[in-house]
Amino acid sequence: MNPRFLFHRVSLAGHMLLVFGLCTFGQAMARDTPLHDPVQIRAQVEFHILSAELAGQRGHLRFAAGEYLKALALIPDADLAERATRVALYAEADDLALRAAQVWVEALPGQHEARLLLVRLALRSKQVDLAYEQSQALLRNHPGGVTAVFRELARNLGGEIESGPSAQALMQRLVNDYPEEAAGHYALGLLALRQEDAPAAERAANQALAIEPDWADALLLKMTALLHQSRQEQADALMESLEGEDTWLVGMHMAYARLLLEAEQTEAAIQQFKAALDYESDNPEALYALALLHLNAEDGDAAYPYLEDLYDLETPRQSEAAYYLGSIEENRREYEDALVWYQRVKGGGHSMEATHRQAYVMYKLGRLPEARALLQELRTTHAEDAVRYYLMEGELLYQAHAFAEAALLYDQALQEYPDEPDLLYGRSLVSERLGRVTLAERDLRKLLEIDPEDPRSLNALGYILSNHSKRYDEALMLIDKALTKTPDDATVIDSMGWIMYRQGDLEAALRFLTEAFEKMPDPEVAAHLGEVLWQMGQRDRAQNIWRDALSEDPEHPILQETINRLTR
Repeated sequence: MNPRFLFHRVSLAGHMLLVFGLCTFGQAMARDTPLHDPVQIRAQVEFHILSAELAGQRGHLRFAAGEYLKALALIPDADLAERATRVALYAEADDLALRAAQVWVEALPGQHEARLLLVRLALRSKQVDLAYEQSQALLRNHPGGVTAVFRELARNLGGEIESGPSAQALMQRLVNDYPEEAAGHYALGLLALRQEDAPAAERAANQALAIEPDWADALLLKMTALLHQSRQEQADALMESLEGEDTWLVGMHMAYARLLLEAEQTEAAIQQFKAALDYESDNPEALYALALLHLNAEDGDAAYPYLEDLYDLETPRQSEAAYYLGSIEENRREYEDALVWYQRVKGGGHSMEATHRQAYVMYKLGRLPEARALLQELRTTHAEDAVRYYLMEGELLYQAHAFAEAALLYDQALQEYPDEPDLLYGRSLVSERLGRVTLAERDLRKLLEIDPEDPRSLNALGYILSNHSKRYDEALMLIDKALTKTPDDATVIDSMGWIMYRQGDLEAALRFLTEAFEKMPDPEVAAHLGEVLWQMGQRDRAQNIWRDALSEDPEHPILQETINRLTR
């Protein structure tokens, strides 16, 4: 939030009052003359408030907070005190915020937020006795009771890094006052964890559990402390020792699984999520977590049954489950099944990507006209996303090697959306494939006028120059700049290998192209790598690479041209 939004626009009447105030009682202020007349007091309060507002609008937040405090000295109003406190906090003026918060609490003793804030500010200024006094007031008067206060104190003080030791000392004093309150020991343990003192957190958790043996929060605090001390076996044993109703045990297994994930113990977390399913086989969060963990491990087969169960539950995650099931089937090349799942995605964050994948699997099934019709219909019904649907269709045509149709599509799109960067880039790619090198270069140079640092355009232009001209020095400069910006991008690494080859440095070319192929075994990269190997005399290896690439895309034009040119 912009702190200037805290201040209202000063009206003309306000400016007049400011001028009037300066004329009528500026001398009294200069002499520090006490004011007793209510009208004069009111005018002076208005003067300070307006001064604060003007200063705040100009970004002079500390001065603004000081002016509010001067007004508070005359009228200790709760709303004004809150405003002064918040402005001082934005100004990072803890000294002023502390003074304002004290007025806020005095003016409105039942405002527990103000008192909690005052505790924090007191600790920052090392006024531990004041923090203790205010904490005691909270413990006596909070409507949520002592347990609620300890929880709020732990939450509010946990983020105070510099005053962390003081916060722990304060909490220890409060725990000494309430030794039989489990929440106090729990709060002390949380603060210890924030200070990375896991043994102290464990001791505090044990104290809380001695009072409330089955308190889930305290049990999880102890497990966390054990994990922080690399004592996972003991944490596991504690989890296994728990007894209770199934619903409670499900919650404990789920919570412990999340702790294990935070500790980067993925396999152990998987076992805990599975244990939760043993008690509640249709728990959607456990099913979802297990599915995602297996997907992250690129094990779609293991994720599949969890996603099927999740889809059958008809929860808000149903469309998400359908999308992931579709992606698994697509990776298996079961395109008919993938299409069925993608068509079941009815909303959510994966909706547009599911549409994209629908069109792609239709293309893979030989139904390119149907895929195009789908995207064209969506372009009409969802005009706000028309550019993205144009790009999807253009990508399909590019993959189908229908470059002339793709060029017509991009021309149409650019008539509607002139100078749209992604459309210009897409047209440059198909123009290069059609041999329209001048047009491709023009589009890419226009993109570089828009963004001279765009690595995608730098790489594409460098590749075109290396492939269709003798301007190798400029090509190398462009590709090198792109590689500096995106050193792990396989397409850029491929371009660097290709310019090395064009310049006659076969060893460097082989090094770059091998890296690119390992990252992205694309038919075009295979064509480049195979050509370098062929020229280096490693022809069997080159033919093996080409053979594998042909099995993926038998009609790939660059791959076909390379093989025909070199083997005839």
